[in-house]
Amino acid sequence: MNPNCSRHAAIVVTTRSFVTLIAVVVAGGFAARETIAQDTVARNNTSRDVVAFDPFSSQHDHLFPPEMSHWALQEKPMIGGLRKAEVLRVKLLARDSSGQTPLGRILMATADLQASAVDSLKSGRPIGQFNLNAERIAAQLIGEASLSTASFAAFDGRWFGQWDDSNVNHDWQPTVNYATPRKTENDLPRIQSLQYAWISNGFGWNYLVAKPSQSSQVVSPDSEKTNRSYVLGMVYYFDEKDFLAIRGEKAHVGFSDSPNRLIWITEREVFMEEVFPMQDASQTSYAITAMYHDLFSPQPSVASRGTQAVYTRDPGNRPAFREFQWSPRVKK
Repeated sequence: MNPNCSRHAAIVVTTRSFVTLIAVVVAGGFAARETIAQDTVARNNTSRDVVAFDPFSSQHDHLFPPEMSHWALQEKPMIGGLRKAEVLRVKLLARDSSGQTPLGRILMATADLQASAVDSLKSGRPIGQFNLNAERIAAQLIGEASLSTASFAAFDGRWFGQWDDSNVNHDWQPTVNYATPRKTENDLPRIQSLQYAWISNGFGWNYLVAKPSQSSQVVSPDSEKTNRSYVLGMVYYFDEKDFLAIRGEKAHVGFSDSPNRLIWITEREVFMEEVFPMQDASQTSYAITAMYHDLFSPQPSVASRGTQAVYTRDPGNRPAFREFQWSPRVKK
């Protein structure tokens, strides 16, 4: 789930006691009514020790406001996000009169990006390693793949970087796995794994869900594999620094390419995300390369502008946000 497509992303530093007091009181009221049930939860046992994995987090808690924890407890936006992401998944797979799907058009454009941006990204992070096999991706989005409950684990922890001209701070919580897939509403897929993220200018969830026809399947808490599952995501954005007012939202459909790689598709973007682990955790980086499109439109187009953001574990190391040009076959 890419969280950063907004010029309003900023370092979050909440120091005023009045704001903190309001946040705590409101969070307490919401939590009493909408706390996510924990009775069937098994924590992801693949996560590394937080100190070794994310050595900078305890030193920089002041960059993360109390509202971060407040939103993690809210069930209504979590379920609403699941519903809207499921609608987007169905839309991606719908065939038009010529037999084409939006997913097919998007994958062709993303392959063009891979081929065209090789030179542009020589001094950045590469994207040629992403596997864009259309049949493989379609099978996963249909819900015919077997995915690991640790699909989001590489992205766990706190990350620091830049988007546009703003500093951003991310906190990707450890994945919560459900021993029995979690039911929310009757017409929605059941949740196998759930990851919450704070993203400076908003928050959201990554969902690993069971295909609706398989929603009664019991998943062993000791197993990393579950059958017939797919990935969805949702991000909510704030109104400037009012962290209790949601101003926008963006549904995502995900493709798990490898343990360290995810591809996210939205109505207007494709985000190719990869973690590059290093033995020294402070040198580990997380790159998001973005393509901007309007491929759901009757007059489909793709922007020749691409972007790449690179995040690290160290708030003192924020690589510059990169814009680059490439040559899509379908242009605005």
